[in-house]
Amino acid sequence: LLPAIGTPGPQVVIEAGGHTAQVNKLFFTADSKELVTVGHDQTIRVWDVETGDLKRVLRLSPFGHGNAAASPDRKTVALYNGEGALLFVDVETGKIRAVRTDLMTGSWISALGFSPDGQSLAVGTNGHDCFVVDVKTGRRTQGFAPGAHIQAAVGFSPDGKSLTAFNEAPEFYDLTTRQSKGMNT
Repeated sequence: LLPAIGTPGPQVVIEAGGHTAQVNKLFFTADSKELVTVGHDQTIRVWDVETGDLKRVLRLSPFGHGNAAASPDRKTVALYNGEGALLFVDVETGKIRAVRTDLMTGSWISALGFSPDGQSLAVGTNGHDCFVVDVKTGRRTQGFAPGAHIQAAVGFSPDGKSLTAFNEAPEFYDLTTRQSKGMNT
């Protein structure tokens, strides 16, 4: 019996191995011994790289759109649940570290990305919005409105001082000066 996160009581689940829907994100653990996959079947699956065996399945219900990001230490996955909440999931245990439901108004999350130090999470939305969340507190710390309607990707610079939102062209946001600039396309 595997209880699904966010659902009452245990459920009987027969695992045949692979995902039953599209895989949207994958990443290696920090030691490169495990591969973590996040799928539209509302599961995170952890695989042994050497043997190819499925080691564990983390069930998350509900989560939508398959938007996920791995922390730099590969111990936490940030997910959007499709209902306005961000989930921070411990890959080893499956425990949810934090759930934030008050970050959005009328939009869904289209892109996620951790800062190099793992302390911040960049969030891009379909509502012409991009913002930064403090991972420990779950609070919005900064935000800007790039030119594109849907943010297809977000990411921090290696030094963590700039944030990029991208759809048709990148737009940069300096986290120190809080100034944004687009690229010539």
